[in-house]
Amino acid sequence: MKKFTFLIFCLLIIGCTSPLAQLEEQWIGRDRNSLIAVKGTPDQTMDNGLGGQIYTYVKIGSFTLSESATTKPPGGIWTSKYGWQYDGAETTYIAPQTFTTKTKNMFWINSAGEIYKVSITR
Repeated sequence: MKKFTFLIFCLLIIGCTSPLAQLEEQWIGRDRNSLIAVKGTPDQTMDNGLGGQIYTYVKIGSFTLSESATTKPPGGIWTSKYGWQYDGAETTYIAPQTFTTKTKNMFWINSAGEIYKVSITR
């Protein structure tokens, strides 16, 4: 039972790790050359004011949700002062929708070329 509890605890910790924590774990302490080798040339380079630089990588993506239609079944027939009433089927249509995402990853690099801070902006 203790092993099972420990396993569940470990899975929760792994599953709850934020993208920023994962990025920090992957890059903090590594050098500028390994960053460029993996991610390529940065989209923007700025001076960090301490003899180092800030590299910025921007990723723009999009996804489309397909169209959908929902039909409400007929509600029945009843009488009213206007005579027989019929509640017909009702269809609701939703057109396809496209969404754009933008993620900006920033890496602070000290004067020795070592990454000491990372940031994700969505």
